[in-house]
Amino acid sequence: MRLVNRLENIFSFDFFNNELVFQQESKLILQPEGSIIEEGISSFLVKNNNLITNNTEQIKLYFSDKSINLEGTFRLANGFLVDEFYFNIGKVNKERKTYVINLESGEINDFPSKPYYPHQILKKDKAFIFSQKIEFYNPFSGEVFWNKDISELLKTTNTEIYGKPQIINNKLFFFLFDSSHQTDERITLCLDVETKEVLWESKKFGGWLTTFEDKIYAIKDKQVQILNPETFEVTNLDLQEQLLVLDKKIHKPEDQMIWQIPFSFSSSTYVIKDNHLYFTQEKNSTVGIIDLKTKELLWHTDIEINSGDIIPIITDIKVHGTRLYILDSSNTLHIFEKDKII
Repeated sequence: MRLVNRLENIFSFDFFNNELVFQQESKLILQPEGSIIEEGISSFLVKNNNLITNNTEQIKLYFSDKSINLEGTFRLANGFLVDEFYFNIGKVNKERKTYVINLESGEINDFPSKPYYPHQILKKDKAFIFSQKIEFYNPFSGEVFWNKDISELLKTTNTEIYGKPQIINNKLFFFLFDSSHQTDERITLCLDVETKEVLWESKKFGGWLTTFEDKIYAIKDKQVQILNPETFEVTNLDLQEQLLVLDKKIHKPEDQMIWQIPFSFSSSTYVIKDNHLYFTQEKNSTVGIIDLKTKELLWHTDIEINSGDIIPIITDIKVHGTRLYILDSSNTLHIFEKDKII
């Protein structure tokens, strides 16, 4: 991989119509022309190739060569795109409601946001709430299909869900742990979405769960765990030997000590594509690529991050075509090009 570009003052980035799009300060810019799509935005996101922007006054959706404006106070983090519908909760004329936009017709409907708003939407009329209970319900009518108290699944002082639950083929996967840290109790469970039946559980597989290419991954330290959601088979990859080269030694002359700093994966900022793990480091600047079939470390480098006295971190990583995109904590986007077939 070779560095081909470095862009500064980038708050976030993604890909729209197969082109790089990023927020540079308050401007939304589309590459390679550098054309400004919109100014004065506070955030944006891309879902299913629909571009959604946000400012203090409205949400705007770009799709199929047209756009829809929804005036009011909204947060993109609260929004969902499901099939041809976009959901978000916000205030219009000081009234808090949930709004649903039909992306095909442009029709906008609303309904009261009581008693709560979904954390994850499965279909237009089926959604989940994750708190001390897992609740599967209809966000329009409020009808509850089922609920389950997570303290029944892991009996600890303060049972919580860690990370974002994953839904694959009508199966709900989530990781529970004791947030009081009074015990080391933890467990990953799989429930049938329709019946809430426990289909599988494991105390050995778990952590921050992420889905790539129909598999569920959990990575930590120098370990990669891979779960097949159909068979529940777990593959464990120990990469201690392969990643030993990424450990660092720091010499501090003032105390005449050499500090050993072991490398550790970021458990949430990584990408799996074609059996390759594009990884970043937990609280530091190393990135690299591992072939998960051969366990070979194919490439690695340290990103130059201007963080001053603050510990540098990598905030986002994406792979698109032959390029690797890395966003760091100083709001610099580093773009790498593959110089050989990986």
